[in-house]
Amino acid sequence: MDNRQTYIDQFTAQLKIWDAKINRMQVESENARDDLKAKYDTKIEELMNHRNALQQKLKLMVDASDSAWTQLRSGFEKSWKDMSDAIKKAVDELS
Repeated sequence: MDNRQTYIDQFTAQLKIWDAKINRMQVESENARDDLKAKYDTKIEELMNHRNALQQKLKLMVDASDSAWTQLRSGFEKSWKDMSDAIKKAVDELS
């Protein structure tokens, strides 16, 4: 397996972990008091928007040529960090 495939596999696995965290937040939202439910729902929507955009960028990277891969990688890594920060912030705010 080359570095590119390893990179894609690692990010795909991390997306699944984030999906599980978002799913847990959705369950918590269903059980939350009304005043917290709105906060949960807002955060979940923000996270899903980040997640979906990241999924699209990952697909572009999977389909990219070698030269495009190099160019896409740095932008993808920034988006990845943004998603990681958003998940951490949401967990902190909702805990």
